[in-house]
Amino acid sequence: MRSETGVGHDDGGRVAVVRSDRLLRFSKLIALAGLAGLALAGSAMASPHRNRHHRTVRHVRSHMAARHRVRTHRHHAAAPAYHAALLVDADSGNVLFAENPSLQWPPASMAKMMLLLVATDQIRAGRFTLQDPVRISERAATTGGSHLGLHEGQVFPLSELMKAALIRSANDAAVAVAEKIGGSVEATVRRMNQRAQALGMSATYYGTVDGLPPRPDHDVDHTTAFDLATLARALIHNTELLEWSSMEMAPFDGGPAMLHNTNHLIGHFDG
Repeated sequence: MRSETGVGHDDGGRVAVVRSDRLLRFSKLIALAGLAGLALAGSAMASPHRNRHHRTVRHVRSHMAARHRVRTHRHHAAAPAYHAALLVDADSGNVLFAENPSLQWPPASMAKMMLLLVATDQIRAGRFTLQDPVRISERAATTGGSHLGLHEGQVFPLSELMKAALIRSANDAAVAVAEKIGGSVEATVRRMNQRAQALGMSATYYGTVDGLPPRPDHDVDHTTAFDLATLARALIHNTELLEWSSMEMAPFDGGPAMLHNTNHLIGHFDG
């Protein structure tokens, strides 16, 4: 097996990693859970009304602070840019690297990983087909966050909405998929939690199908890097979703609208 590593990012700035000869084609779905986004502090520009003395004092202080940061950096390693990390061989399940793998953290859009696994389960059970029509509801059309801009009453094949949820991380498409395969979002959330338990994802709970928080400062969903790696391995070995996640872009429903992959490694990283 080639020792390649894939990394997938979600729109919440979190990642999970699974290592496999096939993973780089699937890095959209897999990630090191709990990657914290780096907050870069910009320098404020001095007011033109400040006098030369103030500007000089600020310059000296800034120079001294910069020298202090350099000295400090020499003695202390930079803090990691994540809260938790887990690197796993996708085929064997062997853990290659771990740091806080059991730390609970909101999955954000990676909640769609479980949604798409449940949808695939329902299709394989013969309850639905990829060609089944899905009518966009008012709830789906008004879902916020990353979305396609679907309108109530529009009809699309189930496959196109699954593809949009996967490639574009479209929340309106995710809600439409959930309403189709479960009858309601709430029923699909129950299926997602049941599937998580069946996989042994004991530290995971889903309250949504798209990962959106019910309030800006509160996430109802939570998982761990270990549980996300478990889910990622199930997706790799039991679904054909890699065919979609490997696309840098794809047309939506055969029309002029294009789905651009939110994983910017696709098409820009060898493998």
